[in-house]
Amino acid sequence: MPAAWLLGLGLQQPSPKHAGYVAAPGGSPTHRRRGLSRFRLFVAISGALVLAFLANNYAALMPMDRALYEWSLKGCPTKILDLTTTMQASYQAAVAAGLDPELGNPTLRKPKTAILNFVRYHTEVVAVAVFHFVKLRHNVTVFTRDDPFDMGDVINPYFWKGFRKFERFFEHFHEYDNVVVATFPTCHDPTFRELLSLGLPQRYIVLVHNPEYLNSTEVVGLLKQGDVRVLTISPHVGAYAREILDAQGAGEVEQDWIAPMMPVVYPEECEPGGWQEVQPACDRGQRWVKEEPPAVVGTGRRQSFCIQGKVDPARRNYATIFSEMLAHKEALLAANLSVTILGKGGGRKNKVLLQLPEELVDAGLLRHYASLPFQEYYEVLHSCIAVAPAFANDAYYVNKGSSSIGASLISGTPLIAHRYMLKSYNFLEESAVFLADEPMSDVEAMLWVLGLDLDLREAKVVGLGALRAEMYDRNLQVLQRMLGERYMYKHRVATGAEKGQYKPLYIDMTTPTKFQGQPKNATLPRSGSSTPAAARDAPQESSIAGGGGSGSGKAGRQAKVEAAAQAGSGWEQARRRRLQQRR
Repeated sequence: MPAAWLLGLGLQQPSPKHAGYVAAPGGSPTHRRRGLSRFRLFVAISGALVLAFLANNYAALMPMDRALYEWSLKGCPTKILDLTTTMQASYQAAVAAGLDPELGNPTLRKPKTAILNFVRYHTEVVAVAVFHFVKLRHNVTVFTRDDPFDMGDVINPYFWKGFRKFERFFEHFHEYDNVVVATFPTCHDPTFRELLSLGLPQRYIVLVHNPEYLNSTEVVGLLKQGDVRVLTISPHVGAYAREILDAQGAGEVEQDWIAPMMPVVYPEECEPGGWQEVQPACDRGQRWVKEEPPAVVGTGRRQSFCIQGKVDPARRNYATIFSEMLAHKEALLAANLSVTILGKGGGRKNKVLLQLPEELVDAGLLRHYASLPFQEYYEVLHSCIAVAPAFANDAYYVNKGSSSIGASLISGTPLIAHRYMLKSYNFLEESAVFLADEPMSDVEAMLWVLGLDLDLREAKVVGLGALRAEMYDRNLQVLQRMLGERYMYKHRVATGAEKGQYKPLYIDMTTPTKFQGQPKNATLPRSGSSTPAAARDAPQESSIAGGGGSGSGKAGRQAKVEAAAQAGSGWEQARRRRLQQRR
């Protein structure tokens, strides 16, 4: 039955049941013109009503505006935006109650430093920042989303407080002298903008992983407004960030880079009676619960080649490596070469980006660990002969940093490198990497390394140890320069004309760390024990200063590493010269 409202508009012929109906085949021209006119009027009125309704009810109809939609695409919780709106009231309440009079220039206490990471990645960068600021004698607090892979266990030797939920930062932001953002600007820019608007006497340091984000007048405006220091984790990314900052008219923004590294306790160091014994890394009953470790983990020996990172053909050259391994399967089995992959095998929404060849897995040539806790992850890296970066594109040499570099520095496992890698990551030295010829493929380079004498391979580990010692000192120098004396740790001068005064303490890796607190699972000394805390901490400090990971029973190698570091490091010599000039 035709709708009554269509009949009223003259858009449908009435049925024979309607009174007065006169059949007119096709209808008259006049009738059709009138019907068309009514239809056009109907469309115009209906369109106007719809537009008016949308204008008045846009917020109700749309689940989120464009900015909020893009925010969610980044994986940023909307809760951050809600909490940011509370900062002004929290600040006013703190001012009314009385801010710390030493805020921004701590003298009688340690500097308070907040490390923020509102994303679910770059946890290892957080750990790097934690170690160095603890070494600089800061009172560090970490605010993050979560710690799904137990990085807290890895950094427990020097940071026992654990990670706090990011929501707590919005209650305590006004208590910190320094704020360090581990992933800038993703998920942090609204909070950072609000924080800068309050004008607190704080030092801000941000780590930028993708300099393209700096190609924004709004982001660069924040950096200039807050006198913010910019850090990257590789020199070529820092150079690219510098270019963008200069192009944006922000040449005054201070920028530098640090090597992404921190010490890790490995199972071969877990000797009875040692300080490591009480660390989570040495609680072997809690380690390797869900996976079977490589046979060499904990033995001090090395086996297999590691490729770390998401199993994504756009990031690593996995497809070519798998193809080459399949083509030379028998030769690789005869050479006892194997590859261990550490990284997720899926993309967003569990989309599989690349299938691992079952033939290689079944033959023992390929092993994959998808989601290891960080302690196990570093143990696997530490047990490998070398780390193969296997870059799939040139961006890692131009404007993008690779996590493989940090994986090598942290685990003490040398990289397989080419000349063009040393040009971009110019702090790497030939003595610390396996420098392959340019035409070599990744698999050919692995075979070449495997064919080297054990002494030559060991020499690369020693060279990497020396490089790590040098980079630790450089990192500390960069951070202290960025902090400035106001925001540094200050000590009371014991002798000389300035006796009794508080002066900034310039710290390097030879400076003893003031460890405080109680390590997780540690047992307190027996009643009556006269062993001073400094003596108990001495072995721990020695291991951390040396970068850790040398392993018990490797005293000779550790001595070589320390000797090489002392001979090769120019940073410490330069520091001593500067101190002499000041005196």
